[in-house]
Amino acid sequence: MAKTPTNYSEVRPHPKFLHDQAVLVQAWKKSHAYIRSHNWYADSLELDVSAIRLRSLIDTWSDSLSISEISNYEPDSMRLVAAPKSSEWETSDGWKPKEKDKLRLRPLAHLSIREQTACMAVLICLADIVETEQGDPRLPLTVENQRNVVSYGHRLISRWADGSASFQWGNAKLYRQYFEDYQQFVRRPEKIRQQLFGDSESWAIVQIDLSQFYDLIPRDNLLEKLEALANEYWDNCEKVHERFFKGVKHLFDWRWHNADRSLSLEICGMKDGIGLPQGLAASGFFANAYLLDFDSEIIRLFGKKLTKRIWRIVDYCRYVDDMRFVVQFDKETPDDFRDEFEAMLQRLLDRFAEGLKLNQKKTVVMLGDSHSSNVPVAEAMQSVNNNVSGPLDVETARHALEMLDGLLAVSNSRKSQPAPEGTGNDELMRRVLAVEPDVRNDTLERFVAHRWRRVYRSLRVMADEESLTDSTMNIGRKILDQRARTFAVELLRKWILDPSNVRILRVSLDLFPVTDHLEVVLNLLHAHINKDDATDKRRLTAEYVGAEILRAGATETGFVRDDDELPGGTGIDAYRARLSEFATSVLDKEDASPWYLRQQALLFLAVNQQPQPISRKTTPENRHYGFLHGLLRGKWPTLAPKRPLASDVAVPLCLVAHRISGGKNSIATALAKWIGNSSNSVVTDHLRYIVEYDELFNSTMAKLSSKDRQFWKQIAVTAGYVSSFGTAKWEAIEGDENPYRLVDIITSDDNPFQQETAALRLMHELALQWGKPSQRRAAGQGVLTPSRIDIVCSSWERLADPGDSLSEITFEVRIGPVPSLGDERFAVPKWCRTSDSWKYEIGQIVRAAVIGKTDFTQPFMTKPLLSGVTKYRGVSSGWYKRKHGLFNDRQGLGHRLLAISPWLAELLGRLLEWPGTRQRRELVKLPTKFSDASLRRCIGNRLEELNGLYCRLSGMPLYPFPVQTTDDRETTGHLRVALVQTAIPKASEFGTADPALNEPATRRRHRRHVSAMLRLFMKLTEVREGYKNTKEKIDLVLFPELAVHSDDIFILERFADSLKCMVFCGLVFHPSPDNEDQLINTGLWIIPNQTSDGRSIRMIEQGKHHMTPEEISLGISSFRPCQWLIEYRKPNAESWKLSASICYDATDLRLAADLSQHSDAFIVSALNKDIGTFDTMVAALHYHMYQHVLLVNSAEFGGSTAQAPYKDHFRKVIMHHHGMDQASVSIFELDLDRFRNGHSETTPPPNYDGESIPKIKHPPAGLNRDCVGE
Repeated sequence: MAKTPTNYSEVRPHPKFLHDQAVLVQAWKKSHAYIRSHNWYADSLELDVSAIRLRSLIDTWSDSLSISEISNYEPDSMRLVAAPKSSEWETSDGWKPKEKDKLRLRPLAHLSIREQTACMAVLICLADIVETEQGDPRLPLTVENQRNVVSYGHRLISRWADGSASFQWGNAKLYRQYFEDYQQFVRRPEKIRQQLFGDSESWAIVQIDLSQFYDLIPRDNLLEKLEALANEYWDNCEKVHERFFKGVKHLFDWRWHNADRSLSLEICGMKDGIGLPQGLAASGFFANAYLLDFDSEIIRLFGKKLTKRIWRIVDYCRYVDDMRFVVQFDKETPDDFRDEFEAMLQRLLDRFAEGLKLNQKKTVVMLGDSHSSNVPVAEAMQSVNNNVSGPLDVETARHALEMLDGLLAVSNSRKSQPAPEGTGNDELMRRVLAVEPDVRNDTLERFVAHRWRRVYRSLRVMADEESLTDSTMNIGRKILDQRARTFAVELLRKWILDPSNVRILRVSLDLFPVTDHLEVVLNLLHAHINKDDATDKRRLTAEYVGAEILRAGATETGFVRDDDELPGGTGIDAYRARLSEFATSVLDKEDASPWYLRQQALLFLAVNQQPQPISRKTTPENRHYGFLHGLLRGKWPTLAPKRPLASDVAVPLCLVAHRISGGKNSIATALAKWIGNSSNSVVTDHLRYIVEYDELFNSTMAKLSSKDRQFWKQIAVTAGYVSSFGTAKWEAIEGDENPYRLVDIITSDDNPFQQETAALRLMHELALQWGKPSQRRAAGQGVLTPSRIDIVCSSWERLADPGDSLSEITFEVRIGPVPSLGDERFAVPKWCRTSDSWKYEIGQIVRAAVIGKTDFTQPFMTKPLLSGVTKYRGVSSGWYKRKHGLFNDRQGLGHRLLAISPWLAELLGRLLEWPGTRQRRELVKLPTKFSDASLRRCIGNRLEELNGLYCRLSGMPLYPFPVQTTDDRETTGHLRVALVQTAIPKASEFGTADPALNEPATRRRHRRHVSAMLRLFMKLTEVREGYKNTKEKIDLVLFPELAVHSDDIFILERFADSLKCMVFCGLVFHPSPDNEDQLINTGLWIIPNQTSDGRSIRMIEQGKHHMTPEEISLGISSFRPCQWLIEYRKPNAESWKLSASICYDATDLRLAADLSQHSDAFIVSALNKDIGTFDTMVAALHYHMYQHVLLVNSAEFGGSTAQAPYKDHFRKVIMHHHGMDQASVSIFELDLDRFRNGHSETTPPPNYDGESIPKIKHPPAGLNRDCVGE
C-alpha cells in the first residue's frame, strides 16, 4: 500500500521534498529537456539511457537524498569542457589569436544527470519565493512598474496572481523564452528614459558587465541568502530550513575531476566552494537569487541624491550579468563620471553580492548631451521576428532576407568604427560617430543566422527549379542558392575571425553543407589540434569547435524536412564522408584527444552508420559509446571476457542502438542471444522496455527458438504488453455475446472506444465496479490493467448511441483476478492518495482504450524508424516519464479525425492529474474532490447532452468543440469572416496518377499560391485598416475544398497563430488515419486556443461521407466518424456555434435538418463547377436552417457566397463572387445573434447603434433551436 503522500499544493524548502519521487521526476524532466536543447555541451547517450532507466534511477536517487542519507551524499566529479570566449584571430601568418596572452576560455562543467536532477529539485523548492522577489517580467515598461521588476534573464515559467509567482514545476519547461525577455531588457532603458526626460539631455545610459559572474559566486553566501529569504517568507520554520540547506550544502559541494583540476584553476581560478557550474541547468536561477539583495539596493536608490555626487540612478535592469542603468545629472556631466560610477557599483557589489567584480573593459557610457541614442536594433529584430513567425510568401520572405542582411551589416559596422585623432575634438567625434546597437554583436549575429536559414528554406521550397530570374511571385533557385552560399561564407568568415562564434559556424555548415567549407574549417583546426601541449588554449579552442561540428553532424547539419530545402549541388553525402574521416582521425589518436571530442566523434559515426571496433580502454565518459558501437556490430556489451555489462544498462543501450540503426537485425540478434543466456526473471524485468518498440520486439522474437518464442510471447500477453497471438484480430460483430480481452479490442482496427460515447460508457462501468474499496477487495485488489478486463457487448453500434438505454442489449465489463504477471506501467504512483487511486486506475484504462495501445502513456502516433543516415533525436521519454507528464489535450489522444472531444480529454486530465500541475477545469463540472458516484452522475449528464446533440437523421454523433476567443475585445455580436477563393489546384489536376498532388513541381506551385493568397489577405486587411481607421480582428478565415496540401498545414498554422483567428480549409486527398493505402477528403479546423498556460494551436478534421462520381473513380474513401460543432466562446456572452461540411455532404438534407437545431452558421467548402445548383442550395438552406450559410468555392469556378434569411434581397446576399478564374479575398461581418434570438423588425438587436434595423424572415416551421425566439 502506498504511503500517505505529501501535500504538493505548496512545494517549499523542506527536506522531504528533496527526495520526493514526484519532485525528482519533474526535476529530471526539466534538466533533461534543458540540457538537450540549450546546454553548450551534452552527453546525449547518458540522457538517453537515463530516460529508459528512469524508474530505477529515481528510486536510487531518492534513497541517496533522504533525510537519513543526504549527509553522506557526494556529488559526482565535474568534467571540464573548455570553450572559447570571444577573441580576435587572424590568418596573416597562420590561423592564430592576435594576442595570444589575451586568449580566454570558458570553463564549461559537465555534470552527471544525477547532479543536474538533484539541483533542479532544490530549484523547485525555492522557485516561488525567488521568482516573487524578482517580480513579473511581463509587466509593461513604465515608470510605475520600474520598481516591481528589474531582472529579465533566466526567469522561470510561472503563473502570476496578486504579485506572487507560482512556478509550473510539473512539466519539462524551465526558463521563459529568451527572445521575449531579452527584448524587454533591451528596450527598457530607452523607454524609461523617454518617459522621464523627454527632450532633455541631462541623462546617461550605462552598460555594465560582471567579470566571471558564475565562477565567482561564493556558494556558502548564496545558501545563506536563500535561507534568510525562506525564513522571511515562512514564519517559525527556521529549524526545517536549517535542515534543508544543510542537505543542499552537500549537493552543492561540486568538485572538478582530478584530471581537470589543474586546467580549471588555470582557466578560471575557480577554487573549491566558489562558483556555480556553467553547465548546471539551474545555475541561472541561483545566480539571479544571489543578486536579489543587490537588485533591491539599486531599486532603493532610484531617484535618490547620492552623497557628494551630482548624478543619481533613476532606473536599472539586468539580463543575468548584463546590466543597464539610466542616470540623471543634476549639473553638467563630470569628467570622471565613469570612474565614479564604477567605483560606487563595486562598493555595492562588495556589500550586497560579495565576490563579484565589474568587467570594466565592457563598460559603455552613452551621454544624452553628446551621444546619439542606441541604434534601435532590438526594434528591427522584433519586426523581422514578427514577419518570419507568420506565413511566408515570396515577397515577404525576400524582404525578410534583405532586412536580415541589413542587420548583419550593423554588426559589421560596430567593428569598423572611426577612431579620430588630431582633429581638435577627438572625444566629441568619437561619441557622435560611434555606432552602439542596443543589442550585443554575438546576440545579433546568432539571431540573423538562425532567421536567415529559416527564411531561406521556406523560400526555396517555393522557388522554381530552373528559373534564373526573380519576380514578385517567384524566385529562381539558382539565384537563391548563390545568396545562400554568399551568406554561409560570411558566417564562416566571422567564425574564422572569432572562433567563439561556434553557433553561427554550425548554421553556416548546415545552410550550405559542402566539403570545401568543411575542409577550410578542418584545416584550420588541424593546425592546433595536433599541438603537443594538451593545455594550449589554441588547441583547446580547436578541440571544442571540432566537438561542436561533430555534434551538429549527428543532430543538425543537412537534416531537413524537405530535400528541396538544401541548396543544389551541395552534396551532403560527401560532406558527411569528409566529417567521418575527421571523426575517425580523432579516435585514432587514442588518449591524445579529450574525452568530449571522442564522445562526439563516436556519436557521429554511430549516426552515420559506421560502427567502429572500440577497445575496452575507453574512458568512463566514453565507455557506453563504445558499447553502442559494439551493439551496432552485433556484439553484446562486456566489461571483460565472460563478464557482460549489467542488463539495466545494456538493454537501454540496445534500444538506443535500435533507433540509431533504423531497426537493423544485428540489434535483435544480440538481444535474442541475451535472452537465451539470461535468467527468466531478469528478462521479465526488462521486457516492458523492449515491447515499447514493436519492430524490435517482433524481430527479437523471430530470432528465438520456437519454444522460447512461444514462452516469451505468452509472457508478454499475460502481462498485457501485447494483444493475443495465434488468433484472428478482433472485429466488432453485431450480436456477438462472447467475452473478449480489452487488450485485444483496443489494439484492433475496429477499436470501438475511439468514439466518445463508448469510452464514457466504459468509464461509467469501471467506476461502478472499481470505485469503492469494498469492490476492489472483492475483485482481489491488485493493479487494474487492461489484461484483467473482459468486455461483452452484443451491439457496438448501439453502444455508441448516447440516447440508447442499452436495456435491449448486453454490455458487461468484467474485472478478472490479478494476473500472475503484472504490468508495472499501470501501478498507482506513490504520490497518489489511496482514496484517489481508483480515479487514477480508471483514467489509465480509459486513456489506453482511447489511444488504442496497451501502454496508456504512449503518444497515439509514433514515427516509424527510417533506414540510412537519419537525424539523431535521442530517447526523450519512456513510460515512467510520460506517466508524470501526460499530454491529455484532445490532440494528444489521437489523430485529428478521432471522435473524442475536449470534454473527455479534460476529464481524463482530471483523473490522471499529477503533482506540480493543475489540469484545466473549464468544461467538466466536477468538484476538486469527487466520489465515484459524482463521476457517474457527471458521465450521465454528459451522455444526456450528447444525446440532445446527436444527429438522428444522419446517424452520427455531433461533438461540441469549445474555443475560447484569443483576444479581449468587447464582443459586438458580429463574427468577422474572411473568405479566400484560391485558384490552385484546379479540378483537372486530380488524376489517378497523382491524386494527392505530391509531384514536386506541383507542390512548389501549390505552396507558392497558398502563400501568395495569404499575402493578398494581409494586404487587404492593411487597406481596410487605412480607410476604416481601425485594426480589424478577423475571427474566421475560410478556404475551398482541396485547397491546402497536408505538407503545407504549417503555413496556415503560423497564419492562424499570428492573427489569432480560426481557419477552416479543405485538405488535398490524403491517407486515412486508419489505413494509409486509402485516400480521404476532409476539411481542417485550425483553432488558436488561449488558456492560463498560454496560447496553443488545436486542429481537428471534418470528415466527408458522400463521395462524388469523380472521387469514386479516383479511389477516394468515405470517412466521417462524427460532425464537429465549433463553440466560439466570447467574453460574457453565449457561444457562437459553427459547423462545416465538404462540398457534396452539404447536399444531404438530413444533415442540414440535424444541424439546423444546433448551429448558428453552416460552412460549405467546395470545389464545384455546378454553380447554379449550389447557388440554389445555399438560397434554400439559409432559410430552412435559419442561419448564415457560407459557401467557399475554388476561383476556377467562382460562386462563393454568404447568405442569411433577411427579408430584403440585397441584405440576404451578404457576399457573392461571380465569374471564373477570380482569385480573391472578401471580408464581411455576420450578425449571428440576430437569427439565434429571432429578433423581429421592431426589436433592436444587441449592441444596436441606432441605424435602421434590417428585417428578418420569420423562422421556418418546426425550428426548435436553443434560444430561437427568446
